[in-house]
Amino acid sequence: MGFTPRQPPLIALLTDFGTRDTYVGVMKGVILSIAPQAQIVDLTHEVTPQAVLEGSARLEAALPYFPAGTVYVAVVDPGVGSQREVCVVETEVARLVAPDNGLLTLPIRKQRPLKVAKWSASRGGAYVLPRISATFHGRDIFAPLAAHLAQGLPLEAIGPVWKVGESALLPLQLLEVPMPSAFTDTQGRSALELTVLYVDRFGNLITNLDEETLQRWIADRGIEEAHLYVRCGEGEAPLVRTFSDVEVGCLLAYRGSGGRLELAIREGDAAKTLGLRPGSKLYLVARP
Repeated sequence: MGFTPRQPPLIALLTDFGTRDTYVGVMKGVILSIAPQAQIVDLTHEVTPQAVLEGSARLEAALPYFPAGTVYVAVVDPGVGSQREVCVVETEVARLVAPDNGLLTLPIRKQRPLKVAKWSASRGGAYVLPRISATFHGRDIFAPLAAHLAQGLPLEAIGPVWKVGESALLPLQLLEVPMPSAFTDTQGRSALELTVLYVDRFGNLITNLDEETLQRWIADRGIEEAHLYVRCGEGEAPLVRTFSDVEVGCLLAYRGSGGRLELAIREGDAAKTLGLRPGSKLYLVARP
């Protein structure tokens, strides 16, 4: 088994371009010029500018909800025009096109790569625009590559390809993603140090704690969920099911729809109120 593109082609876009300028629209124009029947889905174009880890986490959260055969184009590219490479990762159900800057770090944990290709001008020049800007590879490289790949172009046509075994090292740049760290606090309570990965438009704080890690920690320490809360500065947020489980204006922690623990203020903006941002530390604590 291997990747089979959908018919008509399905291409999902994620960028930090925003929607005020013409960048996203032009990328779509390039795609449709090559693959007129393509269906294009906007995941988001509101990734914080140059926030590669945020883009990685947002793309990871989206992958399970798309049909097999989707091609993803992710462009959060502070190094555009430099020596950084262009990569394509193929899994059993998807192809992911991105700058080789760590943007695919979290998505490839969700879907195991089978092949990795690196675009080269000598082999894959026919599948990008004839003139390549130093500052807009989204238009000139990523969009046309995705259009061709979504129509079934083999990876071998665009550059060197690595087949990935179970234990093979990936020929990709990967981010150092902070992991939750277990410790015992000064009062002898089991705790996890968490890191904020990104902030959504509501001001909710999405952390690096995924459901699998949370459940393993709870089971290993015999913790009752009802005793868990998140400490952030002087504030405490109970772990609850949803926003309506607390009063308006109160802090809460909950399992977000993207599979990670999140911190919010009901009908408020937790990031602004608490002065927290990506990289800030939170603490999940178990009361006795």
